Amino acid sequence: MCGILGCLLSRPLLGGEVERLRDALGTLAHRGPDGQGEHVDAERGLYLGHRRLSIVDLSESNAQPMRRGSSVLSFNGEIYNFRELARELAAFGDRPITSGDTEILLLAWHRWRGAALDRFDGMFAFGLFDGDELHLATDPFGEKPLYLFENTDGIYFASEPGALHSLADSPFAPSEEDVAAFLCLGFLPAPRTGYRGLERVLPGTHLTIRAGRIVSRRRYWKPSAPSIERGAIPPLDENTVSSVEDALTASLERRLISDVPLGLFLSSGVDSGLVAVLLARRLQRDVAAVTVSFPDGADEAEGAGAIARHLGITHTVIDSRDDGSGQDMASELLLLYGEPNDNSTALPVRQMCRAARNKMIVALSGSGGDELFFGYQKYAFLWDKRHLNRWLGPVVDMLRPVLGDRLQDVAQWKNARDFLFRDPAWQFIAVKNGGVVNWLRQLPGARAVTGSILPFDGMPAAIGARMFDIEHTLPSSYIAAIERGSMQASVEVRTPFLSRDVYNAVAKIDQRALIAHGRKALALRMLGRYLPASLVSRKKQGFVMPRARYLHNAGAAVPRPSHLGAADPAAIWNNRLDPANEGLAIRLKLLAQAAETVTSPASEQSRIAAATG
Repeated sequence: MCGILGCLLSRPLLGGEVERLRDALGTLAHRGPDGQGEHVDAERGLYLGHRRLSIVDLSESNAQPMRRGSSVLSFNGEIYNFRELARELAAFGDRPITSGDTEILLLAWHRWRGAALDRFDGMFAFGLFDGDELHLATDPFGEKPLYLFENTDGIYFASEPGALHSLADSPFAPSEEDVAAFLCLGFLPAPRTGYRGLERVLPGTHLTIRAGRIVSRRRYWKPSAPSIERGAIPPLDENTVSSVEDALTASLERRLISDVPLGLFLSSGVDSGLVAVLLARRLQRDVAAVTVSFPDGADEAEGAGAIARHLGITHTVIDSRDDGSGQDMASELLLLYGEPNDNSTALPVRQMCRAARNKMIVALSGSGGDELFFGYQKYAFLWDKRHLNRWLGPVVDMLRPVLGDRLQDVAQWKNARDFLFRDPAWQFIAVKNGGVVNWLRQLPGARAVTGSILPFDGMPAAIGARMFDIEHTLPSSYIAAIERGSMQASVEVRTPFLSRDVYNAVAKIDQRALIAHGRKALALRMLGRYLPASLVSRKKQGFVMPRARYLHNAGAAVPRPSHLGAADPAAIWNNRLDPANEGLAIRLKLLAQAAETVTSPASEQSRIAAATG
């Protein structure tokens, strides 16, 4: 787990540019407090920088950027199955001189080129220069972020957009579709960022760059379409449950390799509880569990303690302390993400990881379980209302000519209208946004949002929502919140649920069975094999932060930005339908502050003149 930054230009690097790149790398110090390295080839226009958080093979021989022959690598993340790959490579005579995964990634690339990506089980983003071309790649689920900026000089990349803001002439200039997408979702689905020339690389992507230009871009993996059968919904039989449990256990075992203290973030919920039982019962490992108590939030310490006592695992409760976060939440979120993102979970995650770091540097978590096993209430709502949504809309259309405006006075219609669009994409947005959804539908660019960003391809709304969350919400919002918050504290978070093998095992099951038998029915069946009903049946409460700490100024007036044109969020704010909508207020503030606080650096000519000095 580290921070990476680099570039490949169409021209040589000029005088002061290396120093500017070095300064930009320094902004990623929180991602890698254990060391800094760089590779510079000024003639080729190549710079590869690395900030190191030492996890596996702590020796200097495993430092980065790592060179082997003509290749050099700057790598962020973990290749969990590197020992298995090392055995495969040994059969070809490829023998590493280190005991970490970085060299295995390099050797695997030499052996299999881009096909090596199909063999990796891991979370990663890397830049690898092979002597002629720069290869950039991201992991299948987008656990490790990678941002890319392209201009006339070439390509710049980094783990966080903040590192590129100081290098790139990338003003915040969102399109109408960008603004509509952000106000509907609370994040911009990749590759969008709202900044001109700056993109967030999609999960499971491999780019090839030659002479400062992208020459190929491919998705080497994306979640396959899930199985949806016809007819009666099948039960979840024991063989089905066991096949998923076996895949999850194998994934978890791979994620235990660490040369620094490793622990488990344990809540009272299903997902981290399932990780705990598999550790204790299937793998016979006493991994220390930590629960960070938020006494002024939804405190899960008691429930987590009950699970730990039943399993007989070491458990520590850490009292959280208010570290001053959230005095201006919009500003903190913008600074933390480097782009508009309203997922405030990053703030308590940061606090939780800071509090726990003296216990562990690597933390296992249950992230991804809600998406994998249909855990969110919105999935159950959309599934339960699927028949109502199918027939009530046409009935209302039939009654409209008769009742006219009187239809609007029917209380039941007022409560139900947001969910009668019949378009699953708008049902999804309605579930998330409640009473402001009709206003959101009128935004310029809203039609493009549901047409291009939220295509559910004829799936039932609940199943389409879950697929959208896996492909977009998870990497752009949920994972991003945990990744940014934990890396601010220099803690690596791993989850066994985000594995292609686990996903594929679940995707083979008729998806209707995963939701029709209740939220997380499959996960609960696994959990019930090891825990008594009293611990399995606890009501889900999720990671609920102490909101009072972070929302002091959520509804404050929105400053008017100076250069958003038709997509001016201050104008949107002044014409909003529901000023009390907390989520919308935060999103509007984020858009406005992004326009005001991120200033464009000097022009290209001025930068070159300054660099040549």
